Amino acid sequence: MDHAAEVRHCDMLVTRDPITADGALLLKTYHCVEDRLSGAGLRLVAEVAANKVVVSFPLRVMNGRAAVFTRPHNDALSRLADERGWAVRRARLSTEEFVDVDKERGGTEH
Repeated sequence: MDHAAEVRHCDMLVTRDPITADGALLLKTYHCVEDRLSGAGLRLVAEVAANKVVVSFPLRVMNGRAAVFTRPHNDALSRLADERGWAVRRARLSTEEFVDVDKERGGTEH
């Protein structure tokens, strides 16, 4: 079975080229994007042309303390999903929390 794939390297905060995908993985990067430019993480999730966007947050920062940014970012993603009618599911591992945004399925599942 032949599957076409493409890997792109670009600064997603400044590029104006449309980014399309079946799914987008923003693993342990969303909070960095937000730190760099407030609102950019939400804009990225909203504008990436993917039906599924998985965002993950570390539960601890490099010095071992609890990551205090996780909850506010999770809340912001939930509000965005509610506004757009997208479904949201969450999962947690010992080191990471995941937010699965499904743009095709309406209604949040929090």
